[in-house]
Amino acid sequence: MTGVNLLEVIQTTVAELNEVLVVKRVEVEEKRKSAEDIEAVVKVEKEKVETESSLAQIELDKAAALKEFIANKKEGIEGEIAVAMPKVNETLAKLDNMDKKQVEFIKSLASPDEKIKQTLYVMMHLFTDVPLNCSVKSTKGKIELAWNGAKLLIKDPAKFTEDMKTFGKTLVRNTQVPSANFSRAKKLIQEEGLSYELMKPKSEAAATFIEFAINIIEFSETMAKVGPMEEELRELSKKLAEANETARVSQEKVDSLNAKLRTLIAQYDEVNGQKEMALADAKL
Repeated sequence: MTGVNLLEVIQTTVAELNEVLVVKRVEVEEKRKSAEDIEAVVKVEKEKVETESSLAQIELDKAAALKEFIANKKEGIEGEIAVAMPKVNETLAKLDNMDKKQVEFIKSLASPDEKIKQTLYVMMHLFTDVPLNCSVKSTKGKIELAWNGAKLLIKDPAKFTEDMKTFGKTLVRNTQVPSANFSRAKKLIQEEGLSYELMKPKSEAAATFIEFAINIIEFSETMAKVGPMEEELRELSKKLAEANETARVSQEKVDSLNAKLRTLIAQYDEVNGQKEMALADAKL
């Protein structure tokens, strides 16, 4: 091969290599551009995830704080009820042991002891217009305190005892008793100085009745106090459900964005790897 021919071969080879290099440079530039485009998208999506994560955390913190507040509120309400309830339960338990004959004896009296009569009038006040069998019907919110009416209230001692239990366990707890019943009964108890100790020597049944009245009035006052608290608790529980739903939706959005971000990062890693390989080839 002559020197001229060798030079031509070298020139041809160099030209071919330059063409390959141009192709490689174009390929590298395409890979670089693709990697930069995806990197820019990843940056934007990452910022979205960080922003949404912060917002989601705020919602989660709100829900957690509200949940704790409700738990403390509920504990306070249950504490208030727990203080008054034992006395009621103790009185209700006495009803099971009360001799119905004692009630029959009271009912048979034509002219009872004044304090026994007033004790039954207290019971009439409590049982005015309540949703029970042994209910005293009022006329425009007023009742006539008469002995015959009192005896009618206890005409069936067994039924009256069961109604007293329902009164104590359900009606007062669910605020189904007119508030005026308690205020009128309490006023009469105070005016007459009625108590368990006063009534026990006169009549065991009357003593049980007045103890029931005193404790149930106290319980009603507790319920009047916690009633608004329980209503507030119900409203707060609704808000908690809404807060939990908002937090759930926010977290789902964050999870979705994170999944999208992971896909983009995987694509970036792949394209960036291809770019690095193309750069290495171009240097050879």
